[in-house]
Amino acid sequence: MMKVFEMSDLGQLKYFLGLEVTQYKDSLFVSQWKYAEDLLSKAGLLHCNPVGGPINLNEKLQMKDGSGDVDCTKYRRIVGSLLYLTHTRPDLMHAVSVVARFMQSPTKHQYGAVKRILRYVSGTTGYGLHYAKNDQFKLVGYSDSDWGGSPEDRRSTTRWVFSLGSGAVAWCSKNPVHHSRTKHIDTRYHYIRDLIKDKVISVVHCSTHDQLHGLAVKMGLYMDTLIGNSLITMYVKNGEISDSWQAFKSVSEADIISWNSIVHAHLQNEQFEQALALYVQMKVLGFEPDEFSFVAALAACGELAWCNTGRGVHFNLVKIGMTPNAFVGSALIGMYSKFTATTDAKRVFDTIEDKDLVTWNSLISEFV
Repeated sequence: MMKVFEMSDLGQLKYFLGLEVTQYKDSLFVSQWKYAEDLLSKAGLLHCNPVGGPINLNEKLQMKDGSGDVDCTKYRRIVGSLLYLTHTRPDLMHAVSVVARFMQSPTKHQYGAVKRILRYVSGTTGYGLHYAKNDQFKLVGYSDSDWGGSPEDRRSTTRWVFSLGSGAVAWCSKNPVHHSRTKHIDTRYHYIRDLIKDKVISVVHCSTHDQLHGLAVKMGLYMDTLIGNSLITMYVKNGEISDSWQAFKSVSEADIISWNSIVHAHLQNEQFEQALALYVQMKVLGFEPDEFSFVAALAACGELAWCNTGRGVHFNLVKIGMTPNAFVGSALIGMYSKFTATTDAKRVFDTIEDKDLVTWNSLISEFV
């Protein structure tokens, strides 16, 4: 590079932005010894008695602990310096992240936790990261999390560290956001909220009828024929075909009402071939069609313009001796109208004794 750019060779890297680099034949050591010494000197703790750990594991710091306020500027300056020290000190990461939560309005008790970290640093100024030549060049990660450890919001704090070869290359201690609720409810709430934020899961609206279905399942009533039929009908009216199928399959002993409901579900969703297939399957299984079954089958045949199939359904209706009333008769007239079979529609109309407005309208539409 010196042939292309004007530059000076300063030799091996030894010091850069507070990071001290010591290079050996087969390894490299990075520390912040001088930076740590200067920090302790500014805080007035250069010759303090050291402690064995940066944080008291049984101590839970809180926003308002009643111990009195301290100088915010001094607190922020020291904690900010400690955060920079964590560039080579993974062992400080969690403790510093805890005290960093209280930058807004620190208290004497929280400042005491900061001083403990400084006392730990005073006995470990020579600590740093050692990277040695290693044939086993593997990426290894460790993680841990408490359970609702924050007394302020009952959220969990997650910590992780990754090493590549002989030394750590990345580490973190994730701080929670402050809220105030009961522990177990709030912990689960924040866990779900984080999953939604990270797009691991998505939340959809749960309608009232879905909740009623869930209640029936919890009470063990979903297999009951009467309850099952009601659930099928409910989903059919809401146009939810997949849910109506689930309710239908859950019924322990489906009856003609169950079958009629699922047939109508497909009919209302314009799945006419499936509706007819279910009508046939119902008959194969030994269920005798009633007027609701015939009306659904006739409507499907009309929409599909399946003339021969529709006439076959009409034949079955006559075969079992069912005299067309206004309800079934209107369906027959409507089907034949779809086939433009005016003569057949008029013949059906003449056989209906209890004609109503729907019956007349069905026939009139044939000639419009």
